[in-house]
Amino acid sequence: MNHRQKIEFQTQAERFLEKNKVDELFDSLLKSLLIDRPEAPIDYLISKLKGKEIRKLIIVGPAGSQKVDIAKVIAQRFGFKVITTKEIIKEELQAKNEDFINALKRGEYIPDRVMIEAVKKRTKTLESNQKSYIISGFPRTRIQAIALQRAGVIPERIIFSAGNEARFTSSYRERYGSILGADLEP
Repeated sequence: MNHRQKIEFQTQAERFLEKNKVDELFDSLLKSLLIDRPEAPIDYLISKLKGKEIRKLIIVGPAGSQKVDIAKVIAQRFGFKVITTKEIIKEELQAKNEDFINALKRGEYIPDRVMIEAVKKRTKTLESNQKSYIISGFPRTRIQAIALQRAGVIPERIIFSAGNEARFTSSYRERYGSILGADLEP
């Protein structure tokens, strides 16, 4: 093979790999392999290649940045399930979860360990049903992010929704205006 043929071959190979997203596939397989550390790695990789890929996204941002709205659009477009902290809290209160009830009665955030377990429970259920998902508004702390990572919830993408100041101020007033009083000027 002369130099020109080598360059042409390399160009064709790069196009093939890019077109078929082989680099993303290898990246995904390697991440899964390192997280799960199976006893039989070859069999594990074969089963991963045969199975449906579970996609995991996380969307974070300040209050009023439309995280849930964006998550719902993505979910509808790509067939993902949406996990929101608001829905988790609602479901756990309906289930009479004492940890959630007590924290909210005290006017506190739900403790990290409690919220982490609630999110992990939902991601595990979705993954066992081969469902892709997007988590909205979680993690909000470093501890939560590390706990998700340790649980094997490694997102394909993290989306930051910055929102805008007017929307943030409006959302903040709606949520906290009655508590903090009327002088919430932007």
